[in-house]
Amino acid sequence: MTKDQFLVGVVEQPSGCWYRGTGTARSQIFHEGRGQSGARVAWSLFRGPIAPGLKACHQCDHPRCVNPDHLFLGTHAENMDDRGRKGRVSRPKTSGTGTTKRDRGTAYLLERLPPQMWADVKTRAAKEGHALRWIILKLLDYYAKHGLPK
Repeated sequence: MTKDQFLVGVVEQPSGCWYRGTGTARSQIFHEGRGQSGARVAWSLFRGPIAPGLKACHQCDHPRCVNPDHLFLGTHAENMDDRGRKGRVSRPKTSGTGTTKRDRGTAYLLERLPPQMWADVKTRAAKEGHALRWIILKLLDYYAKHGLPK
């Protein structure tokens, strides 16, 4: 894709942001043999290659924006720090009781977890770095198919 081809679908906004495509979601573009975010493609075309481990991050905080002047390169951690500094940190949805829905869902699964599965859950969570809920769901699925260990 060339710069001219990229700019065909771009509409400049009053804020200076460039939106490509329709809808409210960030654009996805097939570029260099794979689907990539519009911001990543914009950086590659207008600024140059992106080193492994870096992301095209938005200074303007508009996920749809593909204006290379509104982008910077950073790691995932740097992008999260930037988000936090700007007060754009998402908070988990609550059930109305102050308990997050995820906590209630995990508690529901824990209540139904056979005691012999705890060793597997703790070992896998520590080894793989996954959340307990994810491990529990995977193990429940596995044991439903293959039976509980003896």
